[in-house]
Amino acid sequence: MSTSYDRTRYPSAIHIDTHPASVAALGALCGLTPRREAYRALEIGCGEGVNLIAMAISAPESEFFGFDLAASAIDIARATAARAGVANVRFEALDLTETGRALGAFDYIVAHGVYAWTPAPVRAALMRVVGETLAPQGLAMISYNVRPGCRIRQVLRDGLSLVTAGIDDPDEKLARARAFLEDRLTAWDSEDPYRLALRNEAQAQLAKPAEVLFHDELGDVYEPQLFRDVVAAARAQGLDYVCDAHGALLTEALFPGAPFEAARKWTGGDWLAYEQIADFTDLRRFRRSLFTPAGATIDRRFVRERLDGLYVDAELTRAAPTQSRAHAFRTAAGGEIEIDDADLAGLLDQLAADPTRARRLEADALSQDLAEGLTKLALGGAVGLRARPLQMTVAPGERPVASALARALTAQGEEKVPSLRGGTARLGDQGIRAFLLLLDGTRTREDIAAAMAERMGVSLADAAARTPSVLAHLARLGLLQA
Repeated sequence: MSTSYDRTRYPSAIHIDTHPASVAALGALCGLTPRREAYRALEIGCGEGVNLIAMAISAPESEFFGFDLAASAIDIARATAARAGVANVRFEALDLTETGRALGAFDYIVAHGVYAWTPAPVRAALMRVVGETLAPQGLAMISYNVRPGCRIRQVLRDGLSLVTAGIDDPDEKLARARAFLEDRLTAWDSEDPYRLALRNEAQAQLAKPAEVLFHDELGDVYEPQLFRDVVAAARAQGLDYVCDAHGALLTEALFPGAPFEAARKWTGGDWLAYEQIADFTDLRRFRRSLFTPAGATIDRRFVRERLDGLYVDAELTRAAPTQSRAHAFRTAAGGEIEIDDADLAGLLDQLAADPTRARRLEADALSQDLAEGLTKLALGGAVGLRARPLQMTVAPGERPVASALARALTAQGEEKVPSLRGGTARLGDQGIRAFLLLLDGTRTREDIAAAMAERMGVSLADAAARTPSVLAHLARLGLLQA
């Protein structure tokens, strides 16, 4: 059965928040005990397999399986895994509505970008498959577009559907859609708040890659969900909601404050009711919801001991405080952290001094204040909290190693490759791509410089002088493992 994804490829990327190491840490904070090693993981709607292959590389003792309806995407996934030398991942072309228990049990399940983009029978099948295959204490992350925040996007999508109706050729359809969006930018002035919101949404859509615009805005199905309806669908399949991967929501669960209390008159103190109210308050557009088999004890309280054995990582630099705080740090994404806690600042200094090594946390060695401060930073996205360290470095060694997945995709001619920190990195320059392919751990920096000097027709001295800066560039892109 041919799909639109067989005719037009969808860009692949690593979604770090779907990684079992990230998901398990969230489960641990909520009182669950998910497997941290030697687990089985499933990705539903895996596309070309980039996200799953990255997981498999980072956990060689575990088993990974992905399926998708688009057979051409599965062929690409298999070829990429083989080129990258990843043996613990398997891909199949399957129809979600025709599978289930025969797949076996999985400790982790990911369904990213599927639920709100499929018709009701497929959504029901997705929940059924998760309910039938999720192991006890297992965790499933299901992402979906959320109402009411996606109402504005729906208006734009309705307009695009109208003006592109009857056009079958993808290139013609895309050209028509982009022309409509560009026209609307002039029609929607900034005086009216509703038109301004539509204008901002149109600008966001025009900034997307053409393939994403084609599948997301011009696809046949787009059904943003109410949080409560997704939870009800999960409960019908024997699943309980754990938390959302969005840090702000979980922060309010672990450290309830004024927002939770202010909503109590509408929620009666019920956490799920609060999350639904929060979606309306914040006009939330997207969720990454975690589910576990019904019957598990879910405890959304901060307990210091639950940090035990988790790992913290971060890319930080010291900064001058701008407020009346004693310590300040800047994140790699440009964010600012300003704190007074000297112990927390000391830990952040350690991370800043050696960002190549994640720190294993021992709960007994953490004060309550330090544990709370660190957890809040993790939920805010300033630092990473994992059940196992990620394989990424910003300080490459004498024999640098680039991600096997990035090398495999580069060898296949891709200019965009997945970053180990999530998302994608563009390698438009042929010299950069050639340099990346040399980073397999067998060559010293001198060997790499010599190979590049010969390839680029420059002196060995020039190539050697450029090698550190190119390595630093690739490290900043999140492409180096050692």
